[in-house]
This record gives sequence, C-alpha cells and structure tokens, in this order.
Amino acid sequence: MGALQSVMSFLPLVQQGFNLVSGAMEQNASIRQQQHAQAQALQHLQAQQKLSTHHQAEQNALARDRIATESRQAQEDRQRALRRAMARQRVAFGAQGINPSEGSAEAVLLGLFEETEQDRTDRERLDNLRYQALSQQESQREALNVLQRTQLQQQQRLNNMTTGYAGVNNLVGTGLQGAMLAGEVIDRF
Repeated sequence: MGALQSVMSFLPLVQQGFNLVSGAMEQNASIRQQQHAQAQALQHLQAQQKLSTHHQAEQNALARDRIATESRQAQEDRQRALRRAMARQRVAFGAQGINPSEGSAEAVLLGLFEETEQDRTDRERLDNLRYQALSQQESQREALNVLQRTQLQQQQRLNNMTTGYAGVNNLVGTGLQGAMLAGEVIDRF
C-alpha cells in the first residue's frame, strides 16, 4: 500500500513535468509560426513591390514612347510649316521682283529657319526634362521599396528579439520549475 501511495504522490509531479514540456513545445511552435508569418509578409511585400515596379516601368515605357512620338510629330509639323512659310515668302519676294537667294531676302528665309531651330532646341530640352522626370520617378519608387523592405525587416528583427527574450525567460523559468520538480522527486524517494 505504501508503494501505491508513493506512486500516487509522484503522478502530480509527472503531470507538472508533462505540462512544462508541453508548454515549451507550444511556445517553440508559436515562434516558428510567427517566423513563417514574417517570412510570408516579407515575400508578399516583395511580390507587391515587384508588380508595382513592373507596372510603373510599363507606364514609363509608354510615356517615353508617347513623348518620342509627339516629338517626331511636332518636328514633322514644324518642317511642313517651315516649307510653307518659305514657299509663301519666296512667292511674296517673286511678286515684288526680288530674287529670294540674294541679300535681305535670303536673310529673311534664314531667319525663318533659325526660328524653327530654336523651337526644336526648346522641344528637345522639354523632352529631356520629361525623360528625367520619368527616371526620377523610377529611382524614387526603388528607394521607397528599399525603405519599406528595410522597415519591415527591422520590425521583424525587433519582434524576434522580443520573442527570443521571452522564450529565454520562459526557458529559464521552465528549467527552474523542472529543477524544483526534480528536487521534489528526489525528496520523495
């Protein structure tokens, strides 16, 4: 009867030991689950950023094509307008009996050509500014993506450190409880 009573007094200690081990395993599983969720959050952010970057690159490529097309069209329009203006001026000179390739008539025609050259220079400068704005948008998007990823990673590291500290604290507590249980088991035998 004494042996049965000794075994019965030992069962609560076994139960406490089982609860300690079970709690430690649950905590370990929780930590792994949290790390998995963090990895998924980072992968989701990276996928979202990649999609956004790809979309912006497509939009910028279309904008660059549109700028180039508008530029070519404007250049062709200016050349046609210059030809018409030069033809009108030559006709006007011819009607006045002035030779269009001499003296002041030639200066007037060269003035028309120089004016369109200034228009072309202005247009090229504006196109370059538009291209630079698109490139700057891409650079800013990449910088924002890096910042977001870094912030998420830092937040996850901080969470992991906090979880790790709590885990070590619980492990020490579990170890102390286990040592106390072991002491009780030794005392009972």
